[in-house]
Amino acid sequence: MEKSKTVFLTTIFPASEVYLDDFFSSLQTQTYKDFDVLVINDGIENLIDYETKYVNLNIIEKKVSKEPSKNREIGINWALKLGYKYIVFGDSDDYFSENRIQRTVESLQSNDIVFNELVVFNKKYRINNFLMNQIEKLDRIQETIYQGNVFGFSNIAIKSDIIKKKICFDENLIAVDWFFITTLLIQNNYQVKFLADVQTYYRQYNNNTIGLSMQLTEEKLILGIKVKEIHYSAITKYCNKHDLKNHFKIFENKLKQVQNLKEKLINNSFKNKYIEIINLNFKELFTGWWSETINLETYFKYENKNK
Repeated sequence: MEKSKTVFLTTIFPASEVYLDDFFSSLQTQTYKDFDVLVINDGIENLIDYETKYVNLNIIEKKVSKEPSKNREIGINWALKLGYKYIVFGDSDDYFSENRIQRTVESLQSNDIVFNELVVFNKKYRINNFLMNQIEKLDRIQETIYQGNVFGFSNIAIKSDIIKKKICFDENLIAVDWFFITTLLIQNNYQVKFLADVQTYYRQYNNNTIGLSMQLTEEKLILGIKVKEIHYSAITKYCNKHDLKNHFKIFENKLKQVQNLKEKLINNSFKNKYIEIINLNFKELFTGWWSETINLETYFKYENKNK
C-alpha cells in the first residue's frame, strides 16, 4: 500500500493511557482517512490492544524512553525521515473534532502552519472557542508569539518542508511547542492560518504542564519565570548558532528582562503587588500561555494605570 502524505504524530505515556480510547476513537472517525498515525511510545506496554481495536488506523510505533522534549524531537525527525508532506500534531490525552485532519490538509495547501481552536475542559467545566474568546490578537500571532504561546502539540500542523534542518531540542525545555514554532517563524515569513471551525478537546488534569487559570497565582508566576528563562535562553543559543543576529538581540534582551524580574520578585511585597496588578489587567495582557508574566517596564505602566 502506498504511504500517505499525511501523518498524525503523537507521544503516549502511562499517564495518558486512560484517555487513549478517546484519542484513537476521534482519529478513526475523521472524515479524512488517508493518514498514518506515528506513535512515540514512552512506557505503554499494550499498544497492540489499540491497534487491534482501531483496525482502520495505520498505527506505526517507535518505542523510546527519554525526556519529553527529546521524545518530541525523535518523533518530528522520524516523520521527516519517512518523507511525509504534512505533519499534524496531537496529544494522546486529548481528542479532536472529526473534521480536523480534512480541514488541516486543505488549509496546508496554501499555508505553512495551521493551528485550530480549543475546547478546554475537565470534569467540572467546559470552555468552547477558548482562543477566540480569550485572545484578541489571533491575526497578529507572529508578533505576540515572542511574549506568549497559542501553539500546542495538540492543535498545530505544518508542511514538513519548512523544517530545513534536523530538529534538536534542549532536554530542559518545558514549552517545547512554543520553542518549535517560534524558531520556525523567526527564520522565515511563513503563512500561518487559524482554523476556528476545528476543535482540539484540550483536557485539563494533574499531568498538564500549564493548566487553565485565567488568573496569576504565585505558583504560576514561579513556573512562568522558569519557562521563559529556559525558553529565551534556548532561543538566543539557536539564533547565535544560525546567525540570526537581529533576533539574537531581541531574545537576549527578553532573557535579561526575565532575569531582572526574577530578582525583583524576591521581595514578597513587590511579588504580591505584581500578582495583583496582573490579575486586574489579565484579559488585556493575555495573548497566549505565559504572556501574563510581563517584564518590569510593562508592569510599571499598568501599575501607574491602576493607581
